[in-house]
Amino acid sequence: MKFKKSILSLTTLAAIAAPIATVVACGDDETTAVAMNFDFKGAKATLVTDAGKITDKSFNQSAWEATNEFATAKHLPAAANIEPKNATGIKNAYKTALNGGSRVLVLPGFTHMSHASGDPEVNQLFAQKQAIGVVVDGWVPGGAHANSHLAPIAYRVEQAAFEAGYASAKYLDAKGDTDPRVGLWTGANASGV
Repeated sequence: MKFKKSILSLTTLAAIAAPIATVVACGDDETTAVAMNFDFKGAKATLVTDAGKITDKSFNQSAWEATNEFATAKHLPAAANIEPKNATGIKNAYKTALNGGSRVLVLPGFTHMSHASGDPEVNQLFAQKQAIGVVVDGWVPGGAHANSHLAPIAYRVEQAAFEAGYASAKYLDAKGDTDPRVGLWTGANASGV
């Protein structure tokens, strides 16, 4: 019981600290510089899904909830969202959000990587509007220096896998398992721990 409370406490602490440390911990130095040098004061945020819904009980919904919490905590205007029907509608969603006054686009999902960084028209629009795109769970080809308007945040699956494996092994050990073995498989291209 004590072990379960310890894990619950650790998980709660991680959930609270994660939004604060996300850009620093998950991004590289360039990503951190892009995000830290951006003036969020009064900036309107819009979340653009990658053809999903903000009620999908997955990353789109989590990103939407985090965007709202961030806007509230920073006393920013209410966040908006756009749900393109398919990948071809993503570019139009960027234009709609940026031309509608948004300066922060939250872009959950790897589908945004090519749309946000590979299109000269989109790059020019971000620059004209002095906007930033936060690509959640993605990276930017060429790095943030090649796309100064983007701050990619990549989930470090190997770190989470280590923590989950360690907690599982400790749990099995506490239960008296004499040979605790833990396995992992993921959808990411990362070796197991």
